[in-house]
Amino acid sequence: MQWPQRRGAPTLALGVEEASGDNRVTSQTAEVFTALYPAAHAHGGYADVIGRANVREWHAIGTWDPIQAVALRWAWYRFDRLRLDEGIYNKQNVVFRAASGSGERHAADELDVTGTWRASRHWRVIAGAAVVLPGPFMTETPGGANTEKWGFVGTAFTF
Repeated sequence: MQWPQRRGAPTLALGVEEASGDNRVTSQTAEVFTALYPAAHAHGGYADVIGRANVREWHAIGTWDPIQAVALRWAWYRFDRLRLDEGIYNKQNVVFRAASGSGERHAADELDVTGTWRASRHWRVIAGAAVVLPGPFMTETPGGANTEKWGFVGTAFTF
């Protein structure tokens, strides 16, 4: 959705993605969805906590360029388990949290905020932050659950 009549053309994208989990009948073989070369930030937020296997990801992503040299982006992600007899995985397709008999689907929420400033024709500065809030699945299964906070500042020179 775009509002082109507004300065900076704000956008809003809503979506859902799903990736499969293991087949319980053939538990000797890992059959989870596995990306051979996963693009870390392309799915599931910038904090890179929750992977795609056995997850339904709901997301809302907004962008706005309030002035020509500044681009802003925010994103919200909700991660739910597809199969309750299967855990969740990290971005490297390794079990992040085993199912442990939990009947909870909701694993976590993530909120990302980023901004890019074009300081000159060849120099850009980017900064951002992410917060990952554990859901009931994470808080009720063994291993503990803490709110994760992550931030970054970077720069790029192009010529």
